[in-house]
Amino acid sequence: MDYYKNSSCILFLSTIHIYTMKTLNILIAFIFSLTTFSVSAQAKTSSLKKETVKVYGNCGMCKTRIEKAAKLAGASIATWNSETQMLAVSYAPSKSTLQGIEEKVASVGHDTQNATANNEAYNGLHGCCKYERKVVDEVAKASCCKVKENCTKDDCCKPTAEADCCKAGSTATCCSDGKSCCSK
Repeated sequence: MDYYKNSSCILFLSTIHIYTMKTLNILIAFIFSLTTFSVSAQAKTSSLKKETVKVYGNCGMCKTRIEKAAKLAGASIATWNSETQMLAVSYAPSKSTLQGIEEKVASVGHDTQNATANNEAYNGLHGCCKYERKVVDEVAKASCCKVKENCTKDDCCKPTAEADCCKAGSTATCCSDGKSCCSK
């Protein structure tokens, strides 16, 4: 009878040992997978380029619109601060550029430090989103004839263009091909 008691005890202890080893193996595999995932996530994050850019806006709706546009343009992370009016972005240089992000943000109505929203996009903003626009004549001159159809021999910009860069006596070189449309 003692034999059966000892064998039952040994069987019980060996069963516990098997379950303990399985649990230990599962735990080790889990820790290894977390470590591998963490290292690969850090490698992806470290290859991102981080930059900040001035973006004009006012409120929470602006924040949502600006951040969404930046992400659509390729930013992995986009955070706009309404107080400082600074947009912080992280993006993969192989997939996007800061210029592309700024242009996308401008296309939804928000001027940036290097890209100006067209009047139609700006006028489409909600009333509380309308900010005091920067007035930069040079930007208007440079952008008024980017579309070749707006550029003619006699006048650089047709009345339908965003700005009139060829006023009487002006010698602006505003056409995208670099030739003077306004020579007099």
